[in-house]
Amino acid sequence: MIIVAPPRTLGELRKHYHKEVEKRLAGEIAKDLTGHPVPEIEKIIRAE
Repeated sequence: MIIVAPPRTLGELRKHYHKEVEKRLAGEIAKDLTGHPVPEIEKIIRAE
């Protein structure tokens, strides 16, 4: 699982991760990708 969220939101999410989420988490991307087309989001995730 990869979590993509704006930096402030990502910081808040980290406080509430369940242990199972922490185990399965492959990465985090601190960016706001709202409004980006899916192909661009895929490209950003692959580059990280």
